[in-house]
Amino acid sequence: MKKLMQSPRPAVRLAAESIEPEYFDLRATQPTTWLSKATELRRAAQLVANGIAGDLAATRAAHEGQHVTQKPPALDGVWFHLLATMLENVFKGLLVARSKSWTQEPRKKGHLDKALKGHDLVKLAERASLALSDEERAFADLASNATISWGRYPVSVTHHELRLGLTYKHAAVEQIAERLYARAGAALIAELRACGWTFKHGNEELIGDATARYMLYGDPPPSAH
Repeated sequence: MKKLMQSPRPAVRLAAESIEPEYFDLRATQPTTWLSKATELRRAAQLVANGIAGDLAATRAAHEGQHVTQKPPALDGVWFHLLATMLENVFKGLLVARSKSWTQEPRKKGHLDKALKGHDLVKLAERASLALSDEERAFADLASNATISWGRYPVSVTHHELRLGLTYKHAAVEQIAERLYARAGAALIAELRACGWTFKHGNEELIGDATARYMLYGDPPPSAH
């Protein structure tokens, strides 16, 4: 008897149905899910930054040796977009923490709260009561613009939103972004501790460890369930 041939297992399984509203609301109202996503984006931004540094080094070496090499695609816009979405997630996590949304019924089940919509980092920082210096505000405004235009697309929705011809130093940009990430993340953790949350590892240094994502999932106090 011939053995029936089995079709190969698919390499990727796509979800056929959307998740339940209750699970959506659980993810949306947990500050730690926002912080965890921010750590993923932070790691991705670091990897892209390493790629940019490698490209610059290769370009310098080619010029010094007068070798003609093919220039790789630029990564600056993608890098800015990753930094912006990293901060967007940690700002939204702080907003969720300070509003204690995990203790409240969502206004509309299965839908993101209006306060969490949008990519404007300056407005999100204001909603989360996170004060920005003039330098941080200028960076947040520029990073927000990258998210809606040159960081993802060749053009924006309208010509008013597209900013080109930017000049900046990579080290300075990275320093500002890291400072904002650490400050917002520490404030988020502090808010949760004040509400009685417990964490597997009890220190704020976790927000800087992108490899320890699983440790960031804390347990709400019993009264929050």
